Amino acid sequence: KEELDPCFQSLSVFDLRFVVDCDAADNEIQWCRNMLKNYRPDHVENPDFHWRYCMIVRTEVRYKAPDWKQRPKTYKQLISGGGMCGPRAWFGRLACKSFGVPTWGVRQPGHAAMSHWTSSSHSYTICLGGQNWEKSYWAGTNGRYFDFESRARSSLALKEFPGLFVLTRCIAAINGEVEVSSQSSQWRTPARLKNIWTELRRLKIREMSNNASDHHLNEQKAQADEDYVFVEKIGEDMIQTQKSVSFLQNGDFVLQASSCCEADEGGGRVKIMKSFLEDGGQQVHLRQEGFVKYIVDLTDEAEGEVKIVKFKLTCRIVTVHADTTPLILGISPSKSLSSGFDEYEIQIPYSEGEWTTTEPVVVHLVPGEKNLLHFFREDPSSLGLTIKDFSFQRLD
Repeated sequence: KEELDPCFQSLSVFDLRFVVDCDAADNEIQWCRNMLKNYRPDHVENPDFHWRYCMIVRTEVRYKAPDWKQRPKTYKQLISGGGMCGPRAWFGRLACKSFGVPTWGVRQPGHAAMSHWTSSSHSYTICLGGQNWEKSYWAGTNGRYFDFESRARSSLALKEFPGLFVLTRCIAAINGEVEVSSQSSQWRTPARLKNIWTELRRLKIREMSNNASDHHLNEQKAQADEDYVFVEKIGEDMIQTQKSVSFLQNGDFVLQASSCCEADEGGGRVKIMKSFLEDGGQQVHLRQEGFVKYIVDLTDEAEGEVKIVKFKLTCRIVTVHADTTPLILGISPSKSLSSGFDEYEIQIPYSEGEWTTTEPVVVHLVPGEKNLLHFFREDPSSLGLTIKDFSFQRLD
């Protein structure tokens, strides 16, 4: 179904272990995949593989004491309520694994992070923490050793690896060598234990890892080009030409959120991105006090004795935070901009990462004029809100 990252097809059994070990249930994995496509498709098509998918942690999972509303704890609650380094690392791993990208947990002194497989090096890179494998560990294994082993396994000497690894480990066991946890920064076996075969295995793995980059130089470039084409293809498939305003014969119309005439894009407060929805086009993501403005041209409407026209307004939106902020709509006809505008408050529901429609609000537009529509939120701490379009249903 092409739901997973293209790298999934080229993963080894060793790397696949770090995809299928996800602690989330199948429905949570599917939810995470859908949520990212709905709410932040820009993270799914990010050309920077280092932050593809897991960038959702930096933009949406607030660094704070977690706010668990109920038991059992869920990933929906995590992205909504926030968390410190541990929960943020959990969510980052889920975001990658849900698209078939292997992740390896990372613990560092006083901190929790994550790492994931990258197509650019056929090895793992640390995210949400310091780029220091020596100071990293997970499940009793030091990060430096894991880095060496993952690189060695990806080298052209792959056929040699299982035999070398298994044989030396068996000889070490026969000679009574004790396998010492390599969790500490001293990933080599202490000299006093004289674990010759264990140390030999580790040194050989290190040598193979150093050769891996030379062996895979061309393959990595080909994979990187494939990823770039994949991202470009997503963009071509998602973006379709849409009218900014679609008028129907009965007077109803749909206003595309991406067709704004003005947007507060400073500091990432407004982002226009491609949409994964079947009708294609683009969508808008608002943060904090970000605003968007539109011009709705009703000059073809005869004024006559009709001073205003009533419409029932609904918005197609996605949210991932339970703490939502109302969306304010200010409307002003072009001839009376200096006299201010009428304000309407649109309540935003918590949609848990799925597309939904707001409750209708009756608004007034002026026929025979170009109406300025100004959507904004007054609270500077407002969390993310994704909007696809605004539907106006005429009432009279």
